[in-house]
Amino acid sequence: MLISNFQSVTTMLSNFQPVTKQNSCPHCFKPDWCYRIGELSVCKRNAEPAPGWRITCKRDGEGTPFYAPVDKTKKPVRPKQKRSWVYFSRDGQPLVRVWREDDGNGGKPKRWQERWDGKKWVKGLKGIKREDIPIYRYSEVSNLMKLIAHGFGSMPCIEPQFCAINSV
Repeated sequence: MLISNFQSVTTMLSNFQPVTKQNSCPHCFKPDWCYRIGELSVCKRNAEPAPGWRITCKRDGEGTPFYAPVDKTKKPVRPKQKRSWVYFSRDGQPLVRVWREDDGNGGKPKRWQERWDGKKWVKGLKGIKREDIPIYRYSEVSNLMKLIAHGFGSMPCIEPQFCAINSV
């Protein structure tokens, strides 16, 4: 823990750059008091963030907030589509279906859940306890875990260079 904290402090100090006349504060435009640490900046005059910057939740030792560049990368807009995922009970029966509908314009997707009543899908999860819903694709994960637990012992080794020494 101490080494990790020491490395963090060392990294921060190596990236510390006070503002200068040639490279002034992007928020108050002054050549002194303020500083940068990597891509973050701290305006000691408490100026509002410049356009293209945002206030972070981090603060320096004197309580001055760090400013960070606004993230300009955006996720691509999902095409208009409606998708569903079925969760099966531990005994392999349909239990829950989760839907997501994207509008194709980048709007907030619609999401809803349904439960299987034995004959049809019904909106909502009324009557199903959270702990009764296994992880998605439970049977596949369960089978893989069984395979791992048995150590692949009964499987033939097709490519010896990738097998454990004792299994060849």
